[in-house]
Amino acid sequence: MPQNQQTSVRLLTFHPSGHTLNRRQALSPNRDWVVFDSRNDDTMIGQTNTIERIELKTGRREIVYKTANQTQYGPGVGAVAYHPIANRVVFIHGLLNCDASRPYGMSRRFGAIVEVKPESVPIAERSVEGRIVVQEPRLGLLSGGTHAHSWSPLGSRVSFTYNDARVPTMPRTVGFATMSVESPYKGVALGQVLGTEIDVDENFSGQFASFLVVRTNETTQMKNGDKLVIRLANEETWIGEDRFAFLGTIESSRSQPIQEIFVANLPSDDFLRTTLLQPKIGSTSEPRSFVPPGVTIERWTHTESQTQPGISGPRHWLTVDPSQEWIYTLLKDDQGIVQLARIATAASKTMERLTSLDVSIDGQMSCSPDGSVVGFICGGKIYTWSSTTRQVDVWQDSRWTDCDGSSIHPPVCDGGYVGGLHFVDNKTIIANRYLRIDDSPYLQIVEVRREY
Repeated sequence: MPQNQQTSVRLLTFHPSGHTLNRRQALSPNRDWVVFDSRNDDTMIGQTNTIERIELKTGRREIVYKTANQTQYGPGVGAVAYHPIANRVVFIHGLLNCDASRPYGMSRRFGAIVEVKPESVPIAERSVEGRIVVQEPRLGLLSGGTHAHSWSPLGSRVSFTYNDARVPTMPRTVGFATMSVESPYKGVALGQVLGTEIDVDENFSGQFASFLVVRTNETTQMKNGDKLVIRLANEETWIGEDRFAFLGTIESSRSQPIQEIFVANLPSDDFLRTTLLQPKIGSTSEPRSFVPPGVTIERWTHTESQTQPGISGPRHWLTVDPSQEWIYTLLKDDQGIVQLARIATAASKTMERLTSLDVSIDGQMSCSPDGSVVGFICGGKIYTWSSTTRQVDVWQDSRWTDCDGSSIHPPVCDGGYVGGLHFVDNKTIIANRYLRIDDSPYLQIVEVRREY
């Protein structure tokens, strides 16, 4: 039975605008800043023009990046993630030529990296990946749009979800870029290399070599030799610098598609660099798979026999704890209630349900810095599960303060907590909540602190 824990809630923002936290990696390396975009709704990236950050101690705000020539059609920015070590962020950026006939869209975006430089003019975006849509790109480049970017634990690589522009019938999949291997065409005049006229806002070289790990809707050979068609791949999480887990949708024996966890094993940067230098790989006339040699895929879960098969529940990204020992996810119990679960990253693949809640979990789970606490939202409230005591606690708002810490009357809330939770430490969480200002709901950032 969950135990009640009293908390104080501090308003970090209270403005008639949106303040959307990414579902992961919203805190700076020292956990003294939180970064966000100015969406008031999760679906409005194309209309959003700023990436900002706020200092937790003082409430001071800074603009990290602002789009130029923003309209309702784009370019738009959002879903910003802080580098784990450096003062750097990555986020979704719509193509620079967005207009009424070519609006922001799933395959019309890229990953932008910006160095965070307080009190200075934000620098222009740097595209993580190269994008070639005028013809089939060579290996190391893509032909579509990336989103949901995530840094590896040391920041040497970025993972992403991908939608192809040249083959829009290819379902969503996952990939990665590596920061120590340059894009094959970096610094090169693309028109001369490709032998054709190009629109530089549609085709660009990018900064880093970028790859997919699986082509969806095509037969993929697993590491153990089995062959499997993964219909959809998304919601990945890093396991160290050279592996990540993702959700793959496959057909099941129960005549319905289900999601299972897969793990992609990635080749080293030296191997990728050498591969891109091979003459055959350098050809621009031969179609590419986007998947480099050396990638192997393993199926990590087999849930067909369960009463409620598949990794199921509301949309969530898989989450690995700081020790890299456990992948956290959501599973329905036999009654169809969404519970917290985890599976070992080791070869044993040990899986266990961790909660027995009466109400389904709302979505994204997050780990504390030491990995001993997992937080999630259930019924609009913050819940935590302890790996030490295996106890579930529900955090109850007991008092509210302004940004300076002075007690205030509780604001008018429009529903409960939403999105992902971000642990400053084991008893302090940064979260999103809609609050009423002038009788309209605006997504604000709050600091929730457990009082004990």
